Order: sequence, then C-alpha cells, then structure tokens
Amino acid sequence: MMMAKFYGDYLKPALEGKPAKTLKGKSLPPLKAFIAQMSTGEGKSIVIAMLAIFMVKLHGMRVHVLENNEGLLERDYAVNKPFYDKFGIHSAKDLTDE
Repeated sequence: MMMAKFYGDYLKPALEGKPAKTLKGKSLPPLKAFIAQMSTGEGKSIVIAMLAIFMVKLHGMRVHVLENNEGLLERDYAVNKPFYDKFGIHSAKDLTDE
C-alpha cells in the first residue's frame, strides 16, 4: 500500500505533467523509477510479485526485477511465474546476464 500511495502521490502526477505532492516541504524532481529496499524476512518475494502486477496492469509500466542470488532467483521465479501468467504478464529469467 505504501508503494501504491507513493506512486499515486509522486510518480503518476509527474508522468501526467501535473504537480506532485511535496515531501517534507520540498518538491521532488521528476521521477522515472521507484526503488524499494526491504530487510530479510519482510516478504520481498510476494511484494515484488504484486508490485510488478500492479505497475504492469494498472499503469502499463515495464518492470525489471533483479536478484543477485541464483538460488533465490530460481525459487522466486518458480513461485511467481504462475502468478504472472494468471494475469497475462510475460516473464522470463536470465542467468547469463552478469
């Protein structure tokens, strides 16, 4: 929900050429990306899957998910691929890209 609110308040208005809300009294520069960081055990895998679907389906944006651990990439891709397929979202993994 926090990411959806951030997108609606700051990113979407900028994409539509409207003024965005300010953050602590300061306006944000035009943003073209959103990067989130979560700690271990906070449910990153499902959050990433749902955020990808949210951004692709509701806002027509492309989403790239990067993982530096091959084991986690294999696990998360296997778990989330059926989820993406259900929503008609093309997904793939690339283990050759360093």
